[in-house]
Amino acid sequence: MKRIIPIFLALFLPLFAGAQEPDFFGCWNSLTVAKKWDRVSAMLYSEYRSKYDLNTLDCWFVRPVVGYRMLPWLKGEAAYEYYVDPAGPRHRALFFLTESISEGRLSLALRQCYMYGYSVGTSRTSNTFRSRAKLQYAVPESCFKPYLMTETFAWAGWQKVRQYAGTQISLGEYGSLDLYYMYQSFAGSAAAEHVAGLGYRF
Repeated sequence: MKRIIPIFLALFLPLFAGAQEPDFFGCWNSLTVAKKWDRVSAMLYSEYRSKYDLNTLDCWFVRPVVGYRMLPWLKGEAAYEYYVDPAGPRHRALFFLTESISEGRLSLALRQCYMYGYSVGTSRTSNTFRSRAKLQYAVPESCFKPYLMTETFAWAGWQKVRQYAGTQISLGEYGSLDLYYMYQSFAGSAAAEHVAGLGYRF
C-alpha cells in the first residue's frame, strides 16, 4: 500500500484539476470476447464511438489480440486493428507490454504500447507510443471494482492525454460491465473531449 499510494498521487491527481468547459461530448461503446489457456490468451475487441449529438460517427474499429504471460507480473500482447473514421480506413499493428503489481485489494497495472498505423486513403504511415497506468480497488463483498486510469500518446513530443474514472461490474458467469467517464486533452489545443463509456466483456 505504501508503495502504490505515491504512484497514485503522481499519476492521477491531474484528473481532478480544473477542467475546461466541454468542447464536445462523446459516447464510446465496446464489446470484448476473451479466452485464456494457461499462459496464452486471445481476445476480440470492438468499439464504436459517436460524438456531438451522439448520432455523428467518430470512429469504429475491430482489434483481434493474442497474449502470452511471460511472468506472473508481466504480460506481452500483439494485435491487428482495422480502424475506420470519416477520413477513411486505417490498418494498425500494436504491441503491448503490461506489468501488474497488487497489495491486498489494491492493484496497479502499467502498460506500454507501440502502435504503427497505415492510412489507406493517403498511404501515410504513423508511429505512436502509448503509456497507460491503471489503479484499481476491489470493493469487499461487492461486484464493483472502481478504478482511475491515465494514458498518454506521444512520438517526438506528446500528442494527447486521456484520464478515466470508472468501475468494472462483475456479472458472474455472464461476464462484466465497464462504466467510465473520460477526459481527453490534446497537445497545442484548448479543445477537450468528454466521453461517457460503456463496455461489455465475456
